[in-house]
Amino acid sequence: FIDLAVVSVDWLAIGLSTIVGPADTNNGDAKKYIKVVRFLKAFRIVRVLAVLRSGRFAQVQEAVVRRATVLGINLQIQFAMGLTKLVFVILWLNHLGSCLWWVFVRNYKAFTNTQNSWHDLILAVVEVPESVSHSELDGFWYVSGFYWSITAMFSCASVLQPQNYAETVFSIVYIIFGMLFGSS
Repeated sequence: FIDLAVVSVDWLAIGLSTIVGPADTNNGDAKKYIKVVRFLKAFRIVRVLAVLRSGRFAQVQEAVVRRATVLGINLQIQFAMGLTKLVFVILWLNHLGSCLWWVFVRNYKAFTNTQNSWHDLILAVVEVPESVSHSELDGFWYVSGFYWSITAMFSCASVLQPQNYAETVFSIVYIIFGMLFGSS
């Protein structure tokens, strides 16, 4: 199933690039479709993780556990490996949440129905010189999104409250996902 999902996204990308064509990339709608396909390609990490689990990584992990059993520290090593995996998954999920949050900030005009957005809320608090371009703030927006993602996933509360309908729906879905992830 994982391979089919990855290949389907690749076929979609090829189909869109064939329909849109490289000369048409100045079209705003075409750029949106291409960005969506690029985002979906990020889910290839699931396939990579499946390969790692069944491949060389699993063999190394088994060898470390066997050696730790001989030394009598297998429980500590298994705990450390499990904790490392959990931290990696949490950071990866919050990275994805941050990237989704960044989509809302980057395209704030398209999502707002109240003329307010996270973008406006943050810019009202943080003084940004006019000489700084929007692309120079990408790191700042990412870190702000990572903060929002962590606080929304684990405490279900954030200083950055949704400012419009789309942000509210996204926040609710993300908080429910965080509660399900945290309870499992």
